[in-house]
Amino acid sequence: MKKLLLFILVLCLMITLASCGLIGNKPTAEITETDVKDTPVIEEKPVIKPDDNEKKEEEEEIVVDRPDDPPFVKTLRTGVFGYEYQTVSEDGTTTETMTIVYSDGTHLVYGPLWPTGEVPMRQILDYEKNEICVVSYHLKQYSIVPDAADVLFSTYGIPDYRAGIEQTGHGTADCNGEMLDYIDYISGGVEIRFFIKDGDVYARRHPEVDTFVFILTNTYSAPPTAEYFVIPDNYVEYEYQTPPRS
Repeated sequence: MKKLLLFILVLCLMITLASCGLIGNKPTAEITETDVKDTPVIEEKPVIKPDDNEKKEEEEEIVVDRPDDPPFVKTLRTGVFGYEYQTVSEDGTTTETMTIVYSDGTHLVYGPLWPTGEVPMRQILDYEKNEICVVSYHLKQYSIVPDAADVLFSTYGIPDYRAGIEQTGHGTADCNGEMLDYIDYISGGVEIRFFIKDGDVYARRHPEVDTFVFILTNTYSAPPTAEYFVIPDNYVEYEYQTPPRS
């Protein structure tokens, strides 16, 4: 009887140990190099930061027409325009001869316009070549002057408006005896003061020639004529030294 009870107790103990996994459990398998190679590797993707130049381009604000820009300033922004003006000196003296400034987007023409319609001496600026062709109507001659764009931009206050126009200030000041509103603009490194009258550009003043006011007599959304951009076939080229007398 005692042996039978002992056998039953041992049997219960074995069953209990087996259920706990302490008997008949296989040893833990060793991790081999092959197992490591076959294990999929999770690669960390680098954080891609936007290139500084791309970021700057995105942040750059595109220059567009401002609501308070006069209509003719919006025309200047296109690079295709035309205007004629008279020069008024500080003492109020007005020149009888008008000056033309016409631009077709690739060339700009500058010169005096006589009442007869003649432009005795005109300068044709090639934007891309950065050179000026000086044309004499009376001498039937022309000459190429390289690297001369600064003459028009700095001396005559005619910037390359295709580079954009930025407002730099505004106020009220005297213009040919009238107190007019003005807007200062900078374009191509040249700052011009535009006087506003009747809602549009009336005159302009260049800081380098501050004793003169240029009153616009006519403005165009495109050059009124293309003839001043062309050099006639019968004109002779000469070596440029000084502008010939008309």
